[in-house]
Amino acid sequence: MSEHNKDVNLKPYLLGGIAVISIALSVFLIQLFASQKPLNSHYEPVSLGPSLPLSSSTEDYLDVPTPQIPEYLKAEPSEIEQLIEALVSLLVQEHSSEKHLPSFHASLKEMRNDLIQSYPDTGAEIFERIIRTAFPELVDDILALLAMLDIYDEWLLTNILDLNEMPALQQQGMFWQKRYEIFGEELAEAIWEKERSAEEDKRESMLSTV
Repeated sequence: MSEHNKDVNLKPYLLGGIAVISIALSVFLIQLFASQKPLNSHYEPVSLGPSLPLSSSTEDYLDVPTPQIPEYLKAEPSEIEQLIEALVSLLVQEHSSEKHLPSFHASLKEMRNDLIQSYPDTGAEIFERIIRTAFPELVDDILALLAMLDIYDEWLLTNILDLNEMPALQQQGMFWQKRYEIFGEELAEAIWEKERSAEEDKRESMLSTV
């Protein structure tokens, strides 16, 4: 067989091989596309419609703080409730006649501080409940005066070293100057009425001696 005949006879085999390869490649591409379709369907776009209300099951994973009822309100009567009732009774029975005096209002600071020391988390609230129950018409005046006393006490603590180094007369002058500044002259005189009376008595005694 001549070289020309060999070339002619090989062409059908060559064309058949190309056709087989093309078919195999097509089948591979079809299978590859089919295998990727479920993966793509998992990420279907989500339509942005109106939001739906959350179901009750969301409570399991939403970190939303729930208001808690204070412990002293859960039991009736509790130790705290008995304490409030006793202090209200004490104030009404023994101090009703002086409930309008600024000096009496100032004296309530000790009760408030004791309650805060005994009950750090709720002491201030307990004190307000006591005052609101005992003297409801005076609660705003009492709380405002105690707030001013806190400012005055803070000034004393800040300046205690300098005040201790002053002569007594100069020290008293600084006290009254700050009191007038915070409370006003009339209210300051009413709060420290006993102290002012004692100072006047001492001054009169010194003048009498001279």
